[in-house]
Amino acid sequence: MKILIVTYSYPPANSPAAHRPYFMAKYLCDMGHQITVLTSSNAISSLGKSNWAKSLPNVAIWDTAKNGFVEQERVNDTKTTISVWVNSGKLSWFKKIARFFIIPDRGIVWLKELVKFDSRKIGPVDVVYSTSPLFTNHLVARRLAKKKKAKWVVDIRDFHHINGDMEQKKGMRSMINSMMQMNVLKRADYVTFVTKSMHEVYKNRYHFLDAKSSVIYNGYEPDEYPAAELHLESDVLKIFYAGSFYDGARDPAPLFAMLDALHEKKLINLDAIRVEVAGNIPDLIKDIIKRYKSSVCVNYLGLVDRKTALDKMTNAHLLWLIVANIKAHYMTFPVKGFEYVGCKRHILLFSPPEAEAKTIVEYLDAGTFFNLSVKEEEIAINAEKFLHLYNKFKTNELSAPLTLDTAKVQLYLRQGQASQLHNIFQTICHT
Repeated sequence: MKILIVTYSYPPANSPAAHRPYFMAKYLCDMGHQITVLTSSNAISSLGKSNWAKSLPNVAIWDTAKNGFVEQERVNDTKTTISVWVNSGKLSWFKKIARFFIIPDRGIVWLKELVKFDSRKIGPVDVVYSTSPLFTNHLVARRLAKKKKAKWVVDIRDFHHINGDMEQKKGMRSMINSMMQMNVLKRADYVTFVTKSMHEVYKNRYHFLDAKSSVIYNGYEPDEYPAAELHLESDVLKIFYAGSFYDGARDPAPLFAMLDALHEKKLINLDAIRVEVAGNIPDLIKDIIKRYKSSVCVNYLGLVDRKTALDKMTNAHLLWLIVANIKAHYMTFPVKGFEYVGCKRHILLFSPPEAEAKTIVEYLDAGTFFNLSVKEEEIAINAEKFLHLYNKFKTNELSAPLTLDTAKVQLYLRQGQASQLHNIFQTICHT
């Protein structure tokens, strides 16, 4: 079967959004499909570029920025882009303006490239598979599916118009986003979602999805974590965080409030704790952390490539995951969370209790849930849980990797997810 994967983000983009299309391409190709990827080397990534993905020789890559076929770009180090400065808060005013005027999202610049791109070069296509957190991606795919007279599978990885914030908004932007979303979902031959929570929200809104939608989780690739079986030897309890704080939507305060509470009672030694934070961290987050005495534990690593991040994860005792108290956040599960699972290190999950992340972490027995709060009584609950982990560290019980139930983990492996997608292709092409 000839499959065209339409994805705004693809390696060497150093972003979580690039992982899913890459591994789908890899495993669908292994299953005998003829895979072509349509992407853009101009894709904006706040994490720059990184040489994290092996080249897939049997996958053809067409780059609309270069209007032709390209070998997968190879890079040695992380390259920053203008969006790094935007995400750091230095151009926060620009972000606010862009969010108001750019419909549906910042990926809209891709449509301009597509107009210049001669899609006849790609040849015939049986199925177009569009996958990206950005909704523009599906607008690009809609046009191509129509041109190629191909079946079309839409992979919804983030909320667009239908979420807790947009539902409250009125006006022209809201109306346009709503119409675009309805058109894409109706025209798609099949729609997939990355969590059950998201799937239920969309089905309740659009009842026609009942007959043509399902869930394919995000996940991880075990081969990327050769150090996952490593036993740690350290006198310092290492906590690691990677990624964005989403302009403060992911609040670091609960962790440090908890550490301060334990420190004040002399139950922990701050000299024996190191919190490493990777990413381009805005000043507003650093200012929040500075309020706490336990901020002395923090080491800011700056922007790192993906290999370095994975090495840091597998060499940490505890992996810090924050899920914001926003529907669009807690009804999904960050790709970073699955990377944490792949590293087999205990996850410190700060999230709302109804979060999909809590369900997954507890199902896999991969970590501990903490309240996303700095209220005194909830800090005390968090502190008690953390003290238990701290004492386990002191007796070397955190040095060994987690033992995960292999049957449960299967749901979150990239190869199995590609098999699910293969079955969908078979179904829609033979009905």
